[in-house]
Amino acid sequence: MPCDKKRAPRARPGPYNIKGSARGTAPTRKQCRENLPLQDWLEVFQFIDTHPSMAQSNVVKHFATRPNRPLKFDQSTLSRNLKRRNKLEERAHTTPTALKGKRERVVTRPDVEAALVKWFQGMERRGETVSGPMLSEKRRRFEDEFEVPEEERLQGIGWIPSFCKAYGLKEYRRHGEAGSVDIEAVAREQCRVSKITAQYHPRDVWNVDESPFNPYRPPDRGLASKQMSGKKQSKFRITVTFACNSDGSEKSEPFFIGKYAKPRCFLGRDAKSWKIFYRNNRRAWMTAVLFEEFLKKFDAKMRREGRSILLLADNFSGHFCAYQPTNIRLEFFEPNLTSHVQPLDAGIIRCFKAHYRKEFCARAIDLDQTGESDIYQISLIEAIKMAQRAWDAVTPETIINCWRHTQIQGSQDMFPDLLPSPSDLEDRIWTVLYDFAKTADMTLPQAEDKIQAIIGKHKGITIPWKDRLNKVMNAEMDTGIAVQALDELKAKSTRPRLVIRIPAQRVIPQVEENEHELMALVQKLKDRNRVHGETPGLDEIVVGVDETDPEMEEILMDDADIVEAVRRETVAKNGEAVEDDDDSEEEEESPQVNWAEVPQLCAQLEMACLAHLENDISPQLLNHLRKFRGFLRSEETRNAKQTTLDSFFRKS
Repeated sequence: MPCDKKRAPRARPGPYNIKGSARGTAPTRKQCRENLPLQDWLEVFQFIDTHPSMAQSNVVKHFATRPNRPLKFDQSTLSRNLKRRNKLEERAHTTPTALKGKRERVVTRPDVEAALVKWFQGMERRGETVSGPMLSEKRRRFEDEFEVPEEERLQGIGWIPSFCKAYGLKEYRRHGEAGSVDIEAVAREQCRVSKITAQYHPRDVWNVDESPFNPYRPPDRGLASKQMSGKKQSKFRITVTFACNSDGSEKSEPFFIGKYAKPRCFLGRDAKSWKIFYRNNRRAWMTAVLFEEFLKKFDAKMRREGRSILLLADNFSGHFCAYQPTNIRLEFFEPNLTSHVQPLDAGIIRCFKAHYRKEFCARAIDLDQTGESDIYQISLIEAIKMAQRAWDAVTPETIINCWRHTQIQGSQDMFPDLLPSPSDLEDRIWTVLYDFAKTADMTLPQAEDKIQAIIGKHKGITIPWKDRLNKVMNAEMDTGIAVQALDELKAKSTRPRLVIRIPAQRVIPQVEENEHELMALVQKLKDRNRVHGETPGLDEIVVGVDETDPEMEEILMDDADIVEAVRRETVAKNGEAVEDDDDSEEEEESPQVNWAEVPQLCAQLEMACLAHLENDISPQLLNHLRKFRGFLRSEETRNAKQTTLDSFFRKS
């Protein structure tokens, strides 16, 4: 065969080398950007605030390469979100789950949705169950109230899942009596929180809570509803926020929330000059904005001290804010259990109020001895100062006792795994019983072994499963009779029954002592004819029927009240003026002080004290008056202004 006709040699076996093909077996994927949730973008904004000189490209690189949960986004996306930062930060407060959302939730009628949320929250606080059809019908009624056009109304029930997801609404199975607290749920919450607190030193475990407080309320039912000093005392209320750690070694300063920005009793000075932490809003109640300010201030304090702490709080809506603290782990209690697991509610706040009421009544007795007619009149600034002293008087022993009472502290090896609920075990046992009744292949020993395996080590849980097995055996292989017998037993066993209540709270020595002294002072006021009518009870004096938080007031709101409240909030959000009946009330008038005459008045009082040195109080008062007169002179020198020639030619 000619050489040019020969066949070319066969190529050696091996992998194909196709030009431009991928080197690996799997095709390469182009890395794309992530659609980040809102909380991640707020974290990026916070990082940019702390690094203002860093270029945007370096910010992108920092988050993409950080070892702990890297975030992938490009520079153009960052620039675009920085331009609309204000809108993103406002969206964080729209719904409880807004921080987890990646896109803005489109709502056609925010007013209708806001009214629906208020109605649902009121039903939830009353302990009522809300179903999907109830939500749909209530929305239709609110659409009628707001006169929503037919083309803007939502039809069907397709909107309910997204609505429930946005506001964190879940379906819970209810056991036993409505409104009662299941001891199993409290024990589970105590065990859950204890595992978290075990990771921290007792000094670094804190609890924060706010309480409504009426500083003007006298210990008199007859006077509580009368108008005094131009203000309806029964409607007046401020809010005080407390925080303390579990070993009682530290207490944060009280955070006061009032209604007025600059009360007249402040005499034109700001709250900082009075050495108080005071803010205001229309309802004098905690909001997400105010809680964020409190959290930032507290986080900065922990950062300066180089500490990382655990802060426990209830799941009140005002506690959800966009700020992510660096040195604070914020943990929320489960709903409807805070009265049993929150230390501040276990007696600490009650001890504070007992201290304040005791000092308030002692002050009233002193004024009565001087011949004052209105012995219960007090300015807001004096009441706040008294409240600060009352909070300082709460002892570490009281705080430790209240923390111990809630049983939410312990080491990791002290708490076993969560026990299954008896209701869950019973459901699994019913399943075995029905299988035994319907299936001929399962023998009696096999059914007993399965039930014993379900119960396991939980010997303390008593379920009468043997009697139920006997009912099935008595049916003598008749499936219909056996199933009917089980149905009757199950109907009887699942009827609403009384749930075990939580044991009564142990009496705290300091609280008991203060309340005993308080009632003695109230009796003195009654002997002086300063308490009219029947003497109020201890709980009414310490806590008061008027000290209810605004969240609970919304429980009694009907549809018309809800619609009116939403309309007022919408008007206020748009920056328009809102007429408020409570704002029309005049604040108490504070006496005007002529500071130029005060040193001379002090000198006259000193002469009066010298004339009565035989009195035990006079020497002490004389010493304090001299110190106070010296303080006034130093303040006058410090605040004096240099006189210039121009000042003599100014027009008066």
